[in-house]
Amino acid sequence: MAPSGAGRVWRDFPLAYLALLGAAIAVSLARWPIVAVDTDLWYHLCAGRYIAAAHALPQTAFFSFLRPEPPWLDYYWLAQLSFYGVHALGGYGALVALRAVLALGTFAGVLATLRIGRARGEGWGWNAAVFTAVGLYLLPRFAPVRPHDLSYLWIAGFGFLLESRRWPWALPVGSVLWANLHGIEWPVMALLLGAYLGEWALARAGWLPSVKAPPVASFAAAGAALLGVLVTPHGLALLRAPFASLTFASQYIEELKPYDFAHLFSLSLDGWLVTRETWLTLIAGAGVIAAAASLRRASLRPAQLVLFVGGVLLLVRMQRFAAEFALLSVPVLAGFRPRLELAPALPRAVAAVLALMLAVLPFRHLAAAVEWRCAFPLCGRNLPVGSAVFLRTVNASGPILNHPDQGGYLEWEAYPRQKIFADLQTPFLFPDAAIFAADQAFQDPTLLASLVAEYHPAYLLVPRELRGFPALAARVPEYAPVFVDDATVLYASAASQPGVVAQYRLSAIEPFALQPSGTDADAAARAAAELARVNAIFPDGERMRVFEGALALQRGDAAGAQRIADDVVARHPERPEGYRLRGDVLVRAQRVGDAAEAYADALARSGDSPEQSFYLNGRLWACYARLNRPAEAYRALRRALGDVYRASVGYDDLASLANAALDAGREAEGRTLLEFALAKTPPSEGALRAQLQARLRSLSGTR
Repeated sequence: MAPSGAGRVWRDFPLAYLALLGAAIAVSLARWPIVAVDTDLWYHLCAGRYIAAAHALPQTAFFSFLRPEPPWLDYYWLAQLSFYGVHALGGYGALVALRAVLALGTFAGVLATLRIGRARGEGWGWNAAVFTAVGLYLLPRFAPVRPHDLSYLWIAGFGFLLESRRWPWALPVGSVLWANLHGIEWPVMALLLGAYLGEWALARAGWLPSVKAPPVASFAAAGAALLGVLVTPHGLALLRAPFASLTFASQYIEELKPYDFAHLFSLSLDGWLVTRETWLTLIAGAGVIAAAASLRRASLRPAQLVLFVGGVLLLVRMQRFAAEFALLSVPVLAGFRPRLELAPALPRAVAAVLALMLAVLPFRHLAAAVEWRCAFPLCGRNLPVGSAVFLRTVNASGPILNHPDQGGYLEWEAYPRQKIFADLQTPFLFPDAAIFAADQAFQDPTLLASLVAEYHPAYLLVPRELRGFPALAARVPEYAPVFVDDATVLYASAASQPGVVAQYRLSAIEPFALQPSGTDADAAARAAAELARVNAIFPDGERMRVFEGALALQRGDAAGAQRIADDVVARHPERPEGYRLRGDVLVRAQRVGDAAEAYADALARSGDSPEQSFYLNGRLWACYARLNRPAEAYRALRRALGDVYRASVGYDDLASLANAALDAGREAEGRTLLEFALAKTPPSEGALRAQLQARLRSLSGTR
């Protein structure tokens, strides 16, 4: 009997949901800029450029001045050449499109595998649940454009081909491509091929009644595909690459650390963002249930079980393989046949509300997970873009001693004009000792002096968050700061670059703290002059432009500060600093309502920065208090202070918060906060103690 109208709605609901989710993922990928999760993309672009120019693979770290030059087994040369070719054709926008194609292809492979053996209208509820968990877990791994994106596509594709037994000739071709695109993943390829070859052999021997043995051609194709790992420029050398020691690299590269299985059993939300641990827990839990259900002899599928167990073993090795685990779990999940009823023994209206709530959550998660509040197609945040522009502007030459975190972008921008020290590629390119030296040179005076004495670099590129570096720089006095951008501070050697130091030395500003270096009457004017020079070279910066605007406002040039604020907002509408400067200008102009809107705009773009939250909420509190909007003033000050039990929250902060609560009509909270403030106020603050006690007594009299 055909289902009723309501029954058809319930039956078709998962299919409609999947169509909408797929469309939302596609739109998200199309608007997702290239973000600097790391600088590996530029390391790959640099290698691709080298291969295209030299018509040969790099044998050593050609971009490094480290001696001896580290040997390089470039096991992802074809991916690098592909990335470079795509970038050469269409820039970063083309790389965004490539990433979208790779991600959507991977997700299509997952969904195709889930549909194998299903009747036309069967199992869409289970398909929707598995696809959501696997797809939204994998999506953040596509943020960086790296060769692993290609491996994910190949895992999903091989899983579908082997499970469906379609187009067996594609397996050996695909294996050769995979081995050259991302050769270090060959054990995963071998796991996939070996699992199905073993299952097919057992079926041919008659030991698996649930599995029909494929034709000999399929055996031959899968067997030939196993040899694909040898069809690379590296021969047998590639076989050793995945087994290099990670003892030290795993201490500073997060994805190389072993997975913390204590997090595997957590189910949690961060706002509307479902944590990655939660998605992985759902996948692992469903996989265990599916694997247990498949152990019956009538439905036993050894290949699916081997892939699931193999994925678990990969996960034990390092966090990096969590995505592979999710993809290798798909076949066993596809073989599971639970009955998911959208409307069980509940009133239909209640079931509909619950289903819609569950269906909406992934869309809210998607909106929170994808970074879109940044410049498109390239988000330059955390990249040494300005320092690279400066080096080109002065036609710099000579080696650059860099922190490994900036290595990839720097080698892409500076080579072949300049060489760098190291990139964060270990243990497959740079030895642990080189990465240790490159990292600690900016924190340890002995290592810094040693590397300078050995290599005499022309420039030092220092991450701006290392605010203690100026004290170390005193050990190598020939170096002086010559440029600063949002991510780095650039030092030049007066010995080898005397002209650059003479012309661009920063002596009036402290580039790490971003403040004038003097306290005399002319200090701000000297700092403003240096800032104007820096910003003329790189007008697309943010913090340095805002610093210039703040100094303009300090000396009474509100119009100049307003122009700078408007320009920064126009260049970086997704970032908070321009709106913050605009709010400061508007407060000075007594336009308090407009200032509150500017601060609110800045706060909406500030992310998780505690420093920004404290400042902006504090300014909002002051604005709302002047606008006689006490409820909003109290909420803003409460957000600014955060946890009132922190030792850093002083008695004056608590007193202000108490008064704001009382002004907002929150008497109970105000009374408690007055008691907190009184308890922390020292006896030396007699006047404040008297005020607090008087207000407490007045509240007691109104009870």
